[in-house]
Parts: sequence; structure tokens; C-alpha cells
Amino acid sequence: EPRTVLLVSHDVEEALWLCDRVVVLAEGRVAAEFEVELARSGSRREVVTSPAFVGLRERALEAIG
Repeated sequence: EPRTVLLVSHDVEEALWLCDRVVVLAEGRVAAEFEVELARSGSRREVVTSPAFVGLRERALEAIG
């Protein structure tokens, strides 16, 4: 059964690790929106150091400013 969960976090890595879609808010507005299509198989360390994950993290941090 499909479920929708809203997670609010100040931790960009946590959001990218846990979510399929991330909306970045900055200065009271939507600064960016990302679909997170990462294979989360393997260890967390392998995933968060992968080029795809690092690229998404950099884009999110850039959107924050």
C-alpha cells in the first residue's frame, strides 16, 4: 500500500539517503527540487561516496547558498 511521509531535516545527506524526492527550502522559498534515484543497495558508506550521491549533495548545498 503506497504511503507518503514528510521528513523535515537540516541534514542534506540524511534527506538524500532516506527520501525519493527532496525539496530544498532557502530564505522562505523552494530553492531546488530533486528526484533521488539512487540504488541504495550495499553499505551506506558506498552509497554516500558514490559520484551520483555526491553530485546530488553538491547541487542541494549549492541551492541552499
